[in-house]
This record gives sequence, C-alpha cells and structure tokens, in this order.
Amino acid sequence: MVDISRSNVKLTDLNAYLKFVSKDTISAAKAANINLVDLDGKAITTEGWYDFTRKQNSSGQYVGDGARFIVDGLLIKAIELTLTDNAFGDNDMRVDQIYDPGTPVLKSTTITASDTPGLLVNVNSLTTTELGKSDTYTVALMTKPTSNVTVKMTGLDTTEGSLSSSSLSFT
Repeated sequence: MVDISRSNVKLTDLNAYLKFVSKDTISAAKAANINLVDLDGKAITTEGWYDFTRKQNSSGQYVGDGARFIVDGLLIKAIELTLTDNAFGDNDMRVDQIYDPGTPVLKSTTITASDTPGLLVNVNSLTTTELGKSDTYTVALMTKPTSNVTVKMTGLDTTEGSLSSSSLSFT
C-alpha cells in the first residue's frame, strides 16, 4: 500500500496505473522460466508500457493482480498494489517484493504495448497564477530509444506563461 493522502490527488486526476516492462525483464523472466502476461492473460513479448490497473468483476469486486486506488470522498488516499506472482514482469524476479511498481496516470485514450515509438503525456489539470505559481506534467517515451531523442516544446502562448525548457532529451 502506497500512502498518497498528503498529496491531495483527486479521483478525477488519475484513472489508470501503467507499468513499464523492459527487454531485460523479458529476458530475465525467460531465463527463470517465467511466462510474462498482462492482466488480460496475453503474453508480454515486447518492451513497453502495460496497463496494470486492477480489474473488477461484474459485481464490482476487485479480482486478480494490479493496482487500485483507495478513495475517501473525492480524494485518492492510497494505491494498493496486488502482485501474487511475478508473471507481470517486475525487474526483480523474486516473488516477495516489487522493485519497480509503475506509475499512476490519467489515461484519456487506450494505450497498448507495441514497439512503435511515441510519447506518453500525463497532464492532469495544469494550474498557474500571475503570482508565479507553477505546475508540472510528465512526458515519457513509449519505447526505449535506440539513440538520443529530443522533443521540442511548442504551442505555448508566451503572454500567458513560460516553459522551464524548450526541449526534452531522452537517452
């Protein structure tokens, strides 16, 4: 259980939990005779981001492995991670711990694992003020880059704000 109660994250800010499964993890699992599968039971054979949001049955009960948000009113108080085996692809193949749990996101489209390059942008709701209050968002690559990647940041109305950087670099 990960306590996030002090962060004041609203239920509308997050709706999914993603986990990155690397090529090294896939190789280590294969060497350990572990078949990696996603939460729908499909084999994980390529590195990428996979949905690790815990499923609910037709009665609304949580079933199987995954992450679920513990809520109190409209706020998310904690994230509960359930991992009964290591078939999902943690970087540490031991069953008794989670080395790289994943990341909560606001998912507005379906994200599927593939080897097609792309960007994953997590923008909850950015709020700034004329008094200097800043805000942040998260950007990640959908696949591991084969060489350096630079993303140019454009489209900002400079009369309304500024970016701390005009580009992002991934190596």
